[in-house]
Amino acid sequence: MSQMDTEVPEMWKKALLGDVLDRIVGGGTPSRDNTSYWFGDLPWATVKDLKGLRLSTTEETITEDGLRNSASNIIPANTLIIATRMALGKAVLFDKDVAINQDLKAIFPKVELHTEYLFHWFQFKSDLIASLGSGSTVKGIRLEVLKALSILLPPVEEQVMIAEILSTVDEKIEVIEEQITQTTELKKGLMQRLLTKGIGHTQFKDSPLGEIPESWEVKPLSMVGEFSKGKGITKSQLTESGLPCIRYGEIYTIHHYIIKKFYSFIPTEIAQESKLIQENDILFAGSGETLEEIGKCVAYLDNQEAYAGGDIIILSPTEGSSAFLSFFLNSNLAIKQRRKMGQGNAVVHIYSRDLAQLLVPFPPIKEQEQIATTLLTIDEKLEILQIRIENYQELKKGLMQQLLTGKLRVNHLIESEVLA
Repeated sequence: MSQMDTEVPEMWKKALLGDVLDRIVGGGTPSRDNTSYWFGDLPWATVKDLKGLRLSTTEETITEDGLRNSASNIIPANTLIIATRMALGKAVLFDKDVAINQDLKAIFPKVELHTEYLFHWFQFKSDLIASLGSGSTVKGIRLEVLKALSILLPPVEEQVMIAEILSTVDEKIEVIEEQITQTTELKKGLMQRLLTKGIGHTQFKDSPLGEIPESWEVKPLSMVGEFSKGKGITKSQLTESGLPCIRYGEIYTIHHYIIKKFYSFIPTEIAQESKLIQENDILFAGSGETLEEIGKCVAYLDNQEAYAGGDIIILSPTEGSSAFLSFFLNSNLAIKQRRKMGQGNAVVHIYSRDLAQLLVPFPPIKEQEQIATTLLTIDEKLEILQIRIENYQELKKGLMQQLLTGKLRVNHLIESEVLA
């Protein structure tokens, strides 16, 4: 059964996307060799600007001369803009007039298709559109392929109501995203201040790490604890349940600097040959793709039996707060030191003998714990916000599946007060 053969709700109709579009407008790029075409007053959008859903700014601007002497076009505010090359499936709305480049297309629907409804439909179909891309290195989608997609059209009044409901969820997501941004910036500022100035100090001294409180020391990691290595755990050895383990690549995906949850598991017989993680161990990623990634670490503050895979370097502190050390070891001061230690090209490695030389500030233990507690409180807030945004994203996904296919009609949704 094709996508056009599905049952259609009463008062809805099936259509091919191309049949309900008035026109599709493309763009272009002014010559980079002519500086008079650039740095003007006209926002000029490319794929790299598509970092959200409703946008206000672009990284680059062009002049009126640049517009006239290129294939670019001015697209009115609140016109649907999609990517047809790279970032396939991405659809956005700008709140101002923008010029676009050749990788973007502006979509102008006919009167029977509401722009905001189409905007959410593109989000619903983003994975499908991405899968239809062709090209060996950079994927693109041909307009005839795009136009051949089927779309279900409720009456325009119902389209408007569906779009309003889905936009309400988007607004809630945007509010949480802004809270995450603000909280993340707060954390960065606190880390910078607390990890260099401490709490309540008035007397400072010079050190290899810059100015620090008079009562602090600076130590290499070799004086803070002992290093060991994880043991190889292959993907084929993982199971859906069993004893928890962590592989080095997972360290990059952890939002915070403390392990709160394990996502991989191994059977008992594999665990017996693996490296057991101890409470308060700090785990470094020993391999990575860039100098910025290499050596990222997380602290394990639990006592649950768990294991570390290969390419993980383990620091078992003999003194100090593991949480405090983990925060510092992921700070800019530590990253600058780690960059000089990475070795390799395609894959960058870092070794325990190098990490042993990494310098850390060492406040009195009570102050370390105070600093760690303050930063952990911020992390807990970020974790709560992350869970909230994931819940709303799942809600949006479910609502699109129901509303854009007619499985759930708007009146029923309003009566259920699902968005209350």
